Formats: sequence, C-alpha cells, structure tokens
Amino acid sequence: MFEPLLSQLAAQPFDHMFQPGITVQDFDSFISEKTWEPLLLPNRLEVLFCRAGVIELNFQAGRRLTLRQREILLLSGLAAVQQVSIREGQFSGVLVTVDCANGVDGLKHLCTASGSVTLAPGEVHTFLNKHQGCAGVGQSVWGDAAFSALRDLPRSECGRYCTLKSIELLYLLCQKGSLLPLLSANAYYDRHQTTTVRKVHDYMLSSMEQRLTIQQLARQFHISPTLLKECFRQLYGQSIHQYLLNRRLDHAAEMLSSTSQSILQIASAVGYESVSQFGVAFKRKYHMPPSHYRKMANQGRV
Repeated sequence: MFEPLLSQLAAQPFDHMFQPGITVQDFDSFISEKTWEPLLLPNRLEVLFCRAGVIELNFQAGRRLTLRQREILLLSGLAAVQQVSIREGQFSGVLVTVDCANGVDGLKHLCTASGSVTLAPGEVHTFLNKHQGCAGVGQSVWGDAAFSALRDLPRSECGRYCTLKSIELLYLLCQKGSLLPLLSANAYYDRHQTTTVRKVHDYMLSSMEQRLTIQQLARQFHISPTLLKECFRQLYGQSIHQYLLNRRLDHAAEMLSSTSQSILQIASAVGYESVSQFGVAFKRKYHMPPSHYRKMANQGRV
C-alpha cells in the first residue's frame, strides 16, 4: 500500500533485499497533505517505522487509526482500509515490505532471519487475523530504543536494522498479553469536522492573548463542545487546554529570547492576567523563572 508512494519519497532507495521476498525503503521528505485510496495486496505485509509525520487510516467500520512519530504500523491485505491521509510537513521513516506472493515466502524468510529468535509464520497470521490485518504500536521503551538506534546508524544500515527489528517486533506482539502497547482505532471524523477543528486550532494560535474557553470556541465555530474536544485530541494528540498551555509557554519563551518586551508584556501577550501566574506556569515547564530563562538565552545557553 505505501510502497508506490514511498518509492517517490525515498531519499535513499534500497534495491538490496535482506532475504528473498523482503525489500526496504528509507524515506525523508517534506510533502503537501496527501489522501489516497489504498491498494491492499492479500499476500503482502508492511511494517512502517515512523520517524516523523502523522498518518491516518480510515476503516470501513467508521474508525480511524492515527500513527505518529516513534510509532510503528503493521498492515496486511486483510485490513479494511478505505482511505489513507498523510499530514502536510515532514514525513520520514523506514518501510519493510514482506512479499509472500509468486511462491516467495517472504514471511518465512523474515521469521528465520535472526537465528536467535524462533517464530512461526502461523503465529504472525494468527495475530494479524485477530487484529483484522492492521495493528499500530504506540510509543514504548522498546520503541524508543529502536528509534534512537535508527537515528544514530549510518543511513545505509537503517534498512537492515529495521528488518531485524521487525522480526523482534512480531515476536513480542505474538506473545499472549502483548508486551507492547497497541494503538486503538478512534472514532472517525469527516472532512468538514476535521476542517472546522483545524480552524479552531489556527484561531487559538492567533489569539493567545485572549481568554479562550471550549464553550466559546464551540459557539464561534458552530461545533459541539464534546466533538471539538474529542476531535482535537485525536488530531493533535493533547487536550485543548494542555495544547494551548504548551503553545503559549513556547511562544513566551521565544519572545523572552528574541524581544526586549517586559515579562509583564509577554505574560499578557500569551493570555496571562498576572506575572505571578505566568511565572508559575513557565517555571513548571522550563524549570526556571522567565527572567532566568531570558538571561540564559542572551548568553546562548538555551
């Protein structure tokens, strides 16, 4: 499904086949938002290691799975995926494709690629059947270690490394009571709803000096408060309150570093009614008062 698209984005395509029936693509690109209807092949398994970017898969049952940075997607032809979207921005990762068609049992080769791990292809099929051919693996200690190593490896070795990690990943997922966190599919929101919530997001960032409430935003953009909260969390990975708090403090830190405005002026510009309230929130995130942060920034130490 991803292979045709990523062949266009791949910064360094891998013609190398780690084992018969196993190919790898490494990609790193800035793209415009893209949506397409996938072509799922029944005899193919894809393991996508997402270094950066956001991918959304819409399923026939009206559910959506969102994959973000440092998360991993397993996808086979069993999945009832109707539409795939990639958000605008950086899109980076490694795709391992296992082809079992035309008499080439790539899954068997993958399962025996590491002599230290024993995994039967039947166990993988059982796992994929249980999850309707699609499973997202959330951030974890195991994943953090894998992506950290992937970041530090020479680019020419990333494909080989991800192939080896794929067999370890499948082994862990096939254990009873999976040892890795699985992402759950969330409620599906149509294009009008997601467009409205993105407009709310943009308005929030352009109006940080104002006192914003969910009820006020919902009335202004003609959307229910519940839908606004749930759709926003799905799109941006945080609650509205937490997201806005972080953006306000990030903007304040930037202003402390790049302007001569007083701390009172900066606090007001990002929506705080008092310097003390702003100082408490700023210190909670940056572990120092705003005045200290400005001094450190002027010395080039932050």
